[in-house]
Amino acid sequence: MRKTLVISGFLAFAVGAVFALNDGKQGTSDATVLQQGNENTASLSQWGQSHVTIEQIGDKNTADAGFIIGSDLELLQQGNENLYFSWTINDGTTAMIKQQGDQNLVHYETWYGSTAYIDQVGDLNKAYLSQDGSEFGSESNPFLQEGEGNYLGGKVFTYAYQKDAAFSGFQQGDHNTILLEQFGATAQIEQSGSHNKALLLQHGGGDASIVQTGDHHIASILQNGGEMYSNIIQTGENHTATQTQKGEGNTGIIHQDGAGNTAIQHQDGTNIWGQILQSGQGNEAIMIQLGNGNQATVIQSP
Repeated sequence: MRKTLVISGFLAFAVGAVFALNDGKQGTSDATVLQQGNENTASLSQWGQSHVTIEQIGDKNTADAGFIIGSDLELLQQGNENLYFSWTINDGTTAMIKQQGDQNLVHYETWYGSTAYIDQVGDLNKAYLSQDGSEFGSESNPFLQEGEGNYLGGKVFTYAYQKDAAFSGFQQGDHNTILLEQFGATAQIEQSGSHNKALLLQHGGGDASIVQTGDHHIASILQNGGEMYSNIIQTGENHTATQTQKGEGNTGIIHQDGAGNTAIQHQDGTNIWGQILQSGQGNEAIMIQLGNGNQATVIQSP
């Protein structure tokens, strides 16, 4: 084991229920609801130029959607006891949600021209998303939760929250968790495996990516500033990585392979570049850089 410290400055109508409210004061709204199965429920509230398509196949699925001015939704729930809730305000909002499996949940709130594309495949997956002028996934590349018990959102911040931000990624496996808060930033998170956790907080014009392959990884990125780049890649099992960047123009990289490695990286200043590369087992590294123009690299191997 090595220890290193660096310091440098989501066809028929079947048994179910549909509730709809349409106020035409703001324009014409369209709604199509298809339910096949038993005890499905769809509730719609529309004001303005909304277009809604809801298809539910299975039993005891619930969809509750509210729109005010110029929104668009396509929702497919296939399986049993899936739940979708959304509330949309203002124009330019698009949501395409697919849930396939049992007891999946999407809670989606948006303001002022946001887009979201979410696919859930499996059981017991949950996604909580609140947006303000942001992009979450894309039509060709939706955010995917595939497996069982995956989680997007969190108790800490209530929702994955975005303002003027962009996010893409996926969760494949079981019991993976993403906690996300973005302001004016871009990010990508990919989780393949089980029991992985990713925390991302971005304030400013930064770019961040987290890739976790394997089991029981923990990765945290905190950015506060502009034109930053953060990257954490974890392969193997039981790695922990924490990265904090403040200032402008900084780059932080942590790559971990093997088992049980720990890395902490803190950079505060301008145009700082830092890299931690770990392979093997049980390595520990701490890198702290303060000031301007600093550069540091730590390489740990068996």
